[in-house]
Amino acid sequence: MTDRSKLLALAEAVAASTSQEAEREELGVQVMEALEIASYITDDGDPCLSMDGAVAIVPKGWGWLVSQPNEMAMASGLLKEDTPVMGEVQYGCDQRFTVAAATPALALCAAALRAQAEALS
Repeated sequence: MTDRSKLLALAEAVAASTSQEAEREELGVQVMEALEIASYITDDGDPCLSMDGAVAIVPKGWGWLVSQPNEMAMASGLLKEDTPVMGEVQYGCDQRFTVAAATPALALCAAALRAQAEALS
């Protein structure tokens, strides 16, 4: 398993990614290699391209949520104009990671990576 700092850096890269498919494919390979899940990924299982792939890397026992911020949240200035979705993973009441990203899969993938990193601390 990859160390905590590498997973956190990868989570940041995923969250900052654009919606360009080639960039997301490369990140998906890095995520799968970091989590030592598979050496070959189909688009359906890629955590940066598909929700199925992103859900698959949420740690066992953790809940997850993907949401679209409303206009009031966007107007508050807390979110970037081009950040349409939030991904969140939660374990119990105390552990929660929320990430804004360009697509639902990227948002959930980045939040799941943060949770995976937390498990290593």
